[in-house]
Amino acid sequence: QDESERSSSAPDVCFLDFIAATLFLVALVMETVADNQQYTFQAKKYAWRSTNNNGGNKLHEDDKMINDTIRQYSDGFCQSRLFGIVR
Repeated sequence: QDESERSSSAPDVCFLDFIAATLFLVALVMETVADNQQYTFQAKKYAWRSTNNNGGNKLHEDDKMINDTIRQYSDGFCQSRLFGIVR
Protein backbone atom coordinates (compact mmCIF):
# COMPACT_ATOMS: atom_id res chain seq x y z
CA GLN A 1 0.00 0.00 0.00
CA ASP A 2 1.17 3.46 -0.66
CA GLU A 3 0.85 6.33 1.83
CA SER A 4 -2.36 7.80 0.34
CA GLU A 5 -4.24 4.49 0.63
CA ARG A 6 -3.18 3.94 4.23
CA SER A 7 -4.26 7.41 5.42
CA SER A 8 -7.76 7.11 3.93
CA SER A 9 -8.58 3.73 5.47
CA ALA A 10 -10.12 3.40 8.93
CA PRO A 11 -7.67 2.84 11.79
CA ASP A 12 -7.43 -0.60 13.31
CA VAL A 13 -9.33 -1.31 16.50
CA CYS A 14 -7.09 -2.72 19.20
CA PHE A 15 -7.61 -4.39 22.56
CA LEU A 16 -7.26 -1.08 24.42
CA ASP A 17 -10.22 0.29 22.47
CA PHE A 18 -12.38 -2.53 23.83
CA ILE A 19 -11.15 -1.88 27.37
CA ALA A 20 -11.89 1.84 27.04
CA ALA A 21 -15.36 1.17 25.64
CA THR A 22 -16.11 -1.30 28.44
CA LEU A 23 -14.95 1.13 31.13
CA PHE A 24 -17.06 3.88 29.58
CA LEU A 25 -20.17 1.66 29.56
CA VAL A 26 -19.60 0.57 33.17
CA ALA A 27 -19.22 4.20 34.25
CA LEU A 28 -22.34 5.18 32.31
CA VAL A 29 -24.39 2.43 33.97
CA MET A 30 -23.06 3.42 37.41
CA GLU A 31 -23.97 7.07 36.86
CA THR A 32 -27.42 6.08 35.61
CA VAL A 33 -28.06 3.93 38.69
CA ALA A 34 -26.76 6.66 41.01
CA ASP A 35 -28.91 9.31 39.35
CA ASN A 36 -31.95 7.05 39.68
CA GLN A 37 -31.17 6.59 43.38
CA GLN A 38 -30.98 10.36 43.84
CA TYR A 39 -34.27 10.86 41.97
CA THR A 40 -36.00 8.23 44.14
CA PHE A 41 -34.50 9.77 47.27
CA GLN A 42 -35.74 13.25 46.33
CA ALA A 43 -39.24 11.93 45.61
CA LYS A 44 -39.36 10.17 49.00
CA LYS A 45 -37.90 13.23 50.75
CA TYR A 46 -40.61 15.53 49.40
CA ALA A 47 -43.29 13.00 50.28
CA TRP A 48 -41.87 12.72 53.81
CA ARG A 49 -41.72 16.49 54.18
CA SER A 50 -45.29 16.91 53.04
CA THR A 51 -46.57 14.35 55.57
CA ASN A 52 -44.36 15.40 58.50
CA ASN A 53 -44.05 19.14 57.93
CA ASN A 54 -40.47 18.89 59.26
CA GLY A 55 -41.79 18.62 62.81
CA GLY A 56 -43.33 15.21 63.08
CA ASN A 57 -40.17 13.15 63.24
CA LYS A 58 -40.23 12.15 66.91
CA LEU A 59 -38.46 8.78 66.87
CA HIS A 60 -36.57 6.58 69.26
CA GLU A 61 -32.86 7.39 69.35
CA ASP A 62 -31.97 3.69 68.97
CA ASP A 63 -33.58 3.42 65.54
CA LYS A 64 -30.40 4.26 63.62
CA MET A 65 -31.71 3.56 60.12
CA ILE A 66 -34.69 5.89 60.48
CA ASN A 67 -32.58 8.59 62.13
CA ASP A 68 -30.00 8.35 59.32
CA THR A 69 -32.77 8.68 56.75
CA ILE A 70 -34.18 11.76 58.51
CA ARG A 71 -30.68 13.25 58.72
CA GLN A 72 -30.25 12.73 54.99
CA TYR A 73 -33.69 14.25 54.31
CA SER A 74 -32.68 17.24 56.42
CA ASP A 75 -29.36 17.58 54.56
CA GLY A 76 -31.27 17.47 51.29
CA PHE A 77 -29.41 14.84 49.29
CA CYS A 78 -28.72 11.12 49.30
CA GLN A 79 -25.52 10.15 51.12
CA SER A 80 -25.78 6.38 50.96
CA ARG A 81 -25.74 3.57 48.42
CA LEU A 82 -24.00 4.08 45.09
CA PHE A 83 -24.93 7.77 44.90
CA GLY A 84 -23.06 8.44 48.13
CA ILE A 85 -19.95 6.83 46.68
CA VAL A 86 -19.84 8.37 43.21
CA ARG A 87 -20.73 11.91 44.26
